[in-house]
Amino acid sequence: MTSGRRARSAVARLSLVLTVVLGAGALGCSRQAPPPRAPALESARAAIPPDLDLVLRIDLGRVRSALGPSAVGMIQGLGEAGAEAGAPRDLVAQALARAEVVLVAARLDRGADLDTVVVLEGPLRGLTPPSSGWSVPTDLGGDVRRWDRKGPGPRESPARVYAFGDERLVVLSEAEIDSVEAVIERGMPPNPLTPRSRGIVAFAARLRGVRNELAARAPLFAKALGGATGLEGNLEPSATGLTLDLSIELESEASAEHARELIESVRELFANGSGQAAEIARSATVAAAGRSVTVRSGVPPALVMLALSKLR
Repeated sequence: MTSGRRARSAVARLSLVLTVVLGAGALGCSRQAPPPRAPALESARAAIPPDLDLVLRIDLGRVRSALGPSAVGMIQGLGEAGAEAGAPRDLVAQALARAEVVLVAARLDRGADLDTVVVLEGPLRGLTPPSSGWSVPTDLGGDVRRWDRKGPGPRESPARVYAFGDERLVVLSEAEIDSVEAVIERGMPPNPLTPRSRGIVAFAARLRGVRNELAARAPLFAKALGGATGLEGNLEPSATGLTLDLSIELESEASAEHARELIESVRELFANGSGQAAEIARSATVAAAGRSVTVRSGVPPALVMLALSKLR
């Protein structure tokens, strides 16, 4: 092969290599970043942000069987009352009518301005915020949609709604928009409070500033329970009506024993009286184990119905 032919062959090979390299580089430069991962909730609790102090779980199916449809109607009435303050009435009322389980999370230190996140689970197909006063839905991928209230409204009324398919709605007040968005859309860890998945109602709470809240109203309880850090419990149907199981976590074993003695003295005081409070006190047991105090008591269904009626 002549020197000229060898030179032309080398140039051709170099051109081919450059074409492949530059072409691959161009393809790499034109490749778009992958879209953000669609939000996903492993459970209803996974939508609750960590800044809230109370998580309440209501099993509406069991409420219907234990207390009757009127109890569910009272809970539904609470949603309608919220609708009058600016919530999407049809969405809240209809979702409560269809839902099987509801989680309500709230902050406990805001007085009347209640910051809340509500998660509803059940056959919720077709339930969306009304077009009037609400944005068009934003598609977040994975059959997840988001709506925002267009204008201002009361602090406690819904300001954003997420729909996860046809089985889950997340409704939140204005103050919780940033924290819920961080949990649902950006993967921030959710609230660690986990109510038990049992009974008609279960709850878990983080107690902050209890001593200050109790000091003016009940100094004796403030001294015994002011160091409480957590509270959880559940209300479950039993052969005689309803049973309440309550657990209070305190700072030390000594604090738990002191709280047990105080609660037991109050139980004995009421047990020696008459009426419904005396019946509840006589059925109650109080025990301390480690840093926790546990209370178990029977609760008449009529008392639960009365409490629901007072909330409406």
